[in-house]
Amino acid sequence: MVSANSAIKGEKKTVIIDEEILEKETKELGEHAEKEYRYNAFWRPVVGGLLFGLGGSIVVMAAVFGWTYHLLGQGYLTMFFGMLIGFTMLYIGIGLTS
Repeated sequence: MVSANSAIKGEKKTVIIDEEILEKETKELGEHAEKEYRYNAFWRPVVGGLLFGLGGSIVVMAAVFGWTYHLLGQGYLTMFFGMLIGFTMLYIGIGLTS
């Protein structure tokens, strides 16, 4: 195997890969991947579902209260920011659950 520095200088260095070290690192990587998979398999749908539910309820509340404020002559600002935050949470929730 040739490293980047030795390729630039025109040198060739041999690299000895020990089978035991390779197997140990492969085993550790596999264990880490299994832990990550179990963690993500449980928490991603939970967090995604909560974000989806909260985002949807914020969108509905922003629409209702925003329209009420508009009818009372207080503007659209509450509705705009509520919808922005609600739809952002909603789309993140959809992304986590799919």
